[in-house]
Amino acid sequence: MKYIANGHTGVYDGKAHGINVLVLVPIDGATITYGKSEGTYDLDKAPEYTDVGTYKVYFKISAQN
Repeated sequence: MKYIANGHTGVYDGKAHGINVLVLVPIDGATITYGKSEGTYDLDKAPEYTDVGTYKVYFKISAQN
């Protein structure tokens, strides 16, 4: 499995920001779930944050085979 995961780094702008995960291999059939704590992947989309700070977002990629 190959993927790219990028978080946001920048000057505070008051807007919501989160992580962007792109699955490269497999091209089709991969499912990404997210969580705010390690081992808990109960979110269908990445959480977004508006306050200044450092946040950890956990993700799991699932695919057949």
